[in-house]
Amino acid sequence: MNSHPVTFSLSRPDQFERVHVAVRLLLLMALAVVGMPQGGWFLLLMLLLPAFAAVQAANKGGARYLKEDGPFVVTVMHWLLGAYAYLALLTDRLPDKDFRNHVGFSVEVQGSATPSSALWRLVMSLPALLMLALLGIVSSVVWVVSMVLVAFTGNYPAALFDFQCGVLRYLARILAYHASLVELYPTMAVLAASDGPRDMGHPNAA
Repeated sequence: MNSHPVTFSLSRPDQFERVHVAVRLLLLMALAVVGMPQGGWFLLLMLLLPAFAAVQAANKGGARYLKEDGPFVVTVMHWLLGAYAYLALLTDRLPDKDFRNHVGFSVEVQGSATPSSALWRLVMSLPALLMLALLGIVSSVVWVVSMVLVAFTGNYPAALFDFQCGVLRYLARILAYHASLVELYPTMAVLAASDGPRDMGHPNAA
């Protein structure tokens, strides 16, 4: 049983559709043209979340911030994780109105944010962000290999899928920590863990 307050899981297709390889490449080129390369929105979100949490905690108090704004923040993160899961070749489903049904993401909100603690998390999370950057390099190589394999065979090894899911799960927990939604610091143990069987998602979000 998973005890972490932030979970992320995804259903792995039996076969990936080759046409989506071209769609992903076109989307990534379009994002690069407008100056928002892959992962750029997450970097922006990581900087904005602590500032947003600090402002809201100062205006309404930490408890009200978590209660009133927490669900909205989780929804935004859920949608972005769904978009990234598509680009990362983890699903052939774009984040439509039913994205909650095929990309599982949940946050058990806990703790009490303060303006100082929210901003301090930018500093505290530097080791985790450095590790995420290193994982991102490996993930990029895995992505290229997976794209080539899907283009020729329509599939790629489950081990690569699990690794990419682990990286995205790690990212999800860093985002939740940055937003002061949870107190538990994101650790590397997430790469060896699983939030559910790879053929079953957990769509509930707090």
